[in-house]
Amino acid sequence: MEDRRTIAFSLVWCFMMSQDQVFAELRFDPGEPFGTLFVKETMPISITCSLITNNSEASLIITTYVGLKDKDFKSEVTKETLPKDLFRINMTISKPSASQGDSADYLCSEEKYHNTVVQNYEVYAVFTQGANVTEGHETSIRCDPTLNHDFTLAWYKDNVPLQSIPGLQDRLILSKDNKTVSFKDARPSDGGVYTCRIMLQHNTSKQVLEEKIFLHAKPFILPGALTNVTSTSLILTCPVGGYPSPEIFWQRGKDILTANGNVQMTTVVGTRHAQLVITNLTDNDYGTYSCIADNWLGKAELTYQVHSDGHRSKAGLGYLLLLCGFKMFLMVKT
Repeated sequence: MEDRRTIAFSLVWCFMMSQDQVFAELRFDPGEPFGTLFVKETMPISITCSLITNNSEASLIITTYVGLKDKDFKSEVTKETLPKDLFRINMTISKPSASQGDSADYLCSEEKYHNTVVQNYEVYAVFTQGANVTEGHETSIRCDPTLNHDFTLAWYKDNVPLQSIPGLQDRLILSKDNKTVSFKDARPSDGGVYTCRIMLQHNTSKQVLEEKIFLHAKPFILPGALTNVTSTSLILTCPVGGYPSPEIFWQRGKDILTANGNVQMTTVVGTRHAQLVITNLTDNDYGTYSCIADNWLGKAELTYQVHSDGHRSKAGLGYLLLLCGFKMFLMVKT
């Protein structure tokens, strides 16, 4: 294929027609000079060829060496007037779900004068495998691309290489090809969204593809619960983790709290209802509070005891005791 294929990213030509000079610039947009553009299997594929010319009657065609028969592409042509008596003509072929049979050299030609540029597209597949954390056991996730090019893999969580995450690097086991990551003595804090970066190098062209892999974990209580209590207001912050992000609700005694004029629940670091704010405190607001974090893998509960000092005056302060022990429950779905 390489010796019959001449890849041209952008082609400019001038010629004479009826003693008038005709200018045209033809290219794929986007294009990868001397390389391949990658599209993931089952994702939409869209291929656009752009012609800038002073010939308003010019037309384009996109095809492959064997034609587009049975490829189910839809086509669209747009024309835009530019300064200096130029026109931009775009032709786009697209389909909602790419298949590996769509991998090909695509040719874009200006129909009348047969000037052609070529761009290679490869439709690739990636097998991914997430997992649920089983605390104390080994847990594995996997990213296995199917590509016709050499590639390397690297793993990240929150844009940080896994080997650089404190408390994780000593428990990591990477397969020789980096396609599988195993976590020894897995913990709920290992849960989250992991990124598998697929890096391709072709001649001078470099591309990076990314896949998301999900490690699910039950909720857990993070250190650093913040509290603030005065004679007029109470603020309790419930730092939790877990994936999917847990839903939080609050209880005073056995009563579930809902937002009203004096009670508000606010978002903290992306977690809804992670902070409870009560204003215009009265004696009825003292007692036992619980923050309960819940996702489909389980629950975590943090309990606070808020007491009056027994001699509360208008300017007096209440005090708060945070019980550091917390309860963990598992939910079994039937």
